[in-house]
Amino acid sequence: SDELPIINGAAAAGNSTSYSRGDHVHPQQLTYDNDITATKFIMTGGTASQILLANGDTTTLDSKLSRTYNSGTGGYIRLCVFPAGTSIGAPYIQFQVQCNTNAMQTIDLTPNYSVNGISALYGVFTAPSYVQTIMNVYYGADQLLHTHTGTGSAAIYSAWIHMMSGSGIATVTVSKQGTYWPQRVTEILTQDIVSSITGSQTQIPMSFNLGTGGIIFNPNWDFNFLHRYFCI
Repeated sequence: SDELPIINGAAAAGNSTSYSRGDHVHPQQLTYDNDITATKFIMTGGTASQILLANGDTTTLDSKLSRTYNSGTGGYIRLCVFPAGTSIGAPYIQFQVQCNTNAMQTIDLTPNYSVNGISALYGVFTAPSYVQTIMNVYYGADQLLHTHTGTGSAAIYSAWIHMMSGSGIATVTVSKQGTYWPQRVTEILTQDIVSSITGSQTQIPMSFNLGTGGIIFNPNWDFNFLHRYFCI
């Protein structure tokens, strides 16, 4: 037959009476919208210690997940998403943020899951080593916050940082992640920086360094522990 072979599709017995030649070739299917199920996927030249990413790149099991953002005009970076869940558990993940104008900042996140969904999102957010004398962050991430959609057992939380304008190129890295309930930390660093976010926002306070530039040695503060004042 001079008919061209058809591409893969839904199974059908067919009704054509044409015969195919022995050297016929089926066209390659390059796009597929449905779920793909297979025992394994193999990349040419790949090794057993590599992970095949969705874009065709590979990474090793020991490599830390990171992403670089252009934060020159500021904006919001989504760190990860904590999906809905109805069983007790508290996964843990830590991020580090570094930009070309400031020191490293560390972010620890732990959502508290109950049988009724996420009850709270706890976090520790450190300021960079250098801050202005009025306790303002000079450059870098100045806010850690979370938004959520849904309520109760359907609540989904997203963790964000706000990068100050002028922070330049910022690199966010997953520095640690607990082995307990890792499937409850999803969409890690999968979204590009955005100028704004919507929905209810809850901010997690920043912890300042206790060394030079931090709270203890702030030259604008004067403490006198010998005097006590009581107001009634």
